[in-house]
This record gives sequence, C-alpha cells and structure tokens, in this order.
Amino acid sequence: MDEDSLESSNYYRERPQKVQRKRKTGATSSSGDDAGEVLPVVLQSQTERQLKSFNPIYIDNCLKKCIGAYESYVPLQNDNLVVTCTNPQQVKTMMSCSQLTDGKISTPIQTTLCQPVGPKGVIYNVPLDIKAAEILDYLQPQVKFVKRFQYKPAGELELLDSIAVLLHFQSDLASEIRIGYLNFKIRS
Repeated sequence: MDEDSLESSNYYRERPQKVQRKRKTGATSSSGDDAGEVLPVVLQSQTERQLKSFNPIYIDNCLKKCIGAYESYVPLQNDNLVVTCTNPQQVKTMMSCSQLTDGKISTPIQTTLCQPVGPKGVIYNVPLDIKAAEILDYLQPQVKFVKRFQYKPAGELELLDSIAVLLHFQSDLASEIRIGYLNFKIRS
C-alpha cells in the first residue's frame, strides 16, 4: 500500500477514542451530606463456632438477604467479620439484625458499629518506664488510643516492650508531640 492510499483512507480519522472510566472508590453513602463516608459494622458470633469457619458463600448469601448489596466483608484475626455497608439505611438494618440466616441455617450474631479511625503516627525513643496508659492520660484530648510496640528477641519466649509507640489521633496528625519535657517527631 502506498502513502496516498493510507492518507485517503479513513482508518486514521475514524479510530474509536478510548473511553475514560471513573475509578471505584471506597464505600460511600448515597445521601449527599455523608458523601465519602465509610460505614463498617462488626459482626460477632454468639455461638462457639467462629464466623471465619463458615462457608464464604453462605455468609455472602446471608448478608445479601439481610441488607441487600453491600460493599465488602473482611474476616478479622479475632474471629469477627467487618461488613462495609454502602449507605446508612444498611447500617441500621445490619444493627437490628440478630442472626445470619439463608433460610436453612441460622447463626446468632451480635453487631457493633465501628468508630472511624483517625490518623495514626509513630513516635520513637520513648523511654520504657513510661507506660502506654500514662501517655494516653497525658495526651488525652488529641490522642484517643496508644499502643507500645513489642518484639520477640531471638531465642526468647516472651515479648518485650520496644521504644516505638503508635498513636491514634482524634483529628489532625501533628508533626511533633511533647510528653513532659520530651519532644518527639511523629512519623506517619
């Protein structure tokens, strides 16, 4: 084929354009005032059988029967499930649900609403004689949860406290924080 025939053909002019698609984001509420809010609910089994041990298809069918189409569910290490709802109405329905059932099998459950987690930061070189509870009491208005990391030395059987501390903030993540006369930089 010569260049004249390529230029005269409509191949280059009439190629379909790529379609721009919007990316899916996390679970959002359908009402305008709560846009962008994630709505998680924790499910806990009231029997000796753990929810993680149930067939995932059974749990999916039970959730769809109870609240309709939902965003997702995730099993936790403590044998609970976190269900992410798509709107506040689903949260209300899920909170009033006392059992998971697909029509054949019923499993009694307890539901609790997850509190939204604020920003997290880690501070280092915190003296070991300062306990996590003391740090929380000292930083109470701006910090809502404190956890001291632990490690297991090689050949040891028990966990030891480390010098790193995790802080969950109420609202904004600060760049520095003062505990007594000690100043710590916060890493996110």
